[in-house]
Amino acid sequence: MTAADAARVTRLGNGVRVASRRLPGRAGAAAAIVWHAGARAERAGEAGCAHLAEHLLFPDDARDLAAIDAMGGQVNAWSARDHCVFHAYVPVARLGEALGLLAARLAHGSRVVDPIAFEREREVIRRERFAEADDTLERALHHCLDHAGPAPADGAIDATSAGLRRFIERELHGGALSVGVAGDLPHDDAVTACAELACLPAAAVAEPAPRAPVWRDGVHEALQDSGPPGLLWLMPTAPAGTPEAAALAVAERALCGGLAAPLFAALRARRLAYGVHSAIETWRDGGFWALQVVCLPSMQPAVNDLVERALATASGPAPVALDIARAGLAGDAHLADDDPAALAERLARFGAHGHARPPTDAEAVRAALHTAWRRCARFVTGATATTSVPARR
Repeated sequence: MTAADAARVTRLGNGVRVASRRLPGRAGAAAAIVWHAGARAERAGEAGCAHLAEHLLFPDDARDLAAIDAMGGQVNAWSARDHCVFHAYVPVARLGEALGLLAARLAHGSRVVDPIAFEREREVIRRERFAEADDTLERALHHCLDHAGPAPADGAIDATSAGLRRFIERELHGGALSVGVAGDLPHDDAVTACAELACLPAAAVAEPAPRAPVWRDGVHEALQDSGPPGLLWLMPTAPAGTPEAAALAVAERALCGGLAAPLFAALRARRLAYGVHSAIETWRDGGFWALQVVCLPSMQPAVNDLVERALATASGPAPVALDIARAGLAGDAHLADDDPAALAERLARFGAHGHARPPTDAEAVRAALHTAWRRCARFVTGATATTSVPARR
């Protein structure tokens, strides 16, 4: 039985969606509340508001924090471009309590913003940026999406407490929240644990929708970032859940997503790379494929030639590589459906819809790779990047 077949979905009166799937016999269970308002939803003067809101909307009462500590497992939150996630993975007997604590805090809405908490969490975020030394991908992505670059770690976040209240009041409503629950918990109990979310407004205040991302391709420049020396390629993807996104995932896996992948093997055989990192991230309105090769400046021309020839190959990955990639992705999906933490987040983000099936048509994979490659952006990375690397042919 697939996750889509087994999942149950309920909508609260204000539009909050609660999707759950029973996983009998497991000691652990997970819940994720996804707020579909990340950095993409920020307006002028609101840079950093999504991250600040995520911090302030996490349980803060001393008794709640003590209860979380006593549960065991993990209760956490994080923010991204497309959404914020409030997540719990705890013993199944405590899941309803953990979900209730997360829901109750979110139900406070903009009331969580007070001057002391605002200044405290803004300083916490500044210190987080100090700890995140490698900003390579962030800088490159901001460039490709035609956004201003990230603020320096010691710079002020472009947000005020009044602006943060406006952001929360505009973006935090029933239609922007979805809950995923995975574990041996009855669906009705999951819905009951979310009851306090029903007090949030049903719809957002009318505001212009965020513009779709505008991708800037064909750039070849030194980032002057804080990461290791090497090369970084960024390519746009289709939105999450689309056949095109699934096809590109097969291409990425076939080329560089595994130990037997030809690109990884070729770089290793020629001793050209100290690290190869490839990942795809998809959003509701797009996404990106990041391929980073860590290498010495003297190696960059040879690395560039090898990688770009592999990505530009008209025939695409070999059939055997595609078969391996499809099998690997199917295995990943099976494991994710058996992992309460991963399944809860997927149910929250996408509801009862199952994983997009990897296409069996090799032409669809080649077309997705070609579309991504022709809009590729490339960067020379590293704080002292000075090597001149030839432009793409």
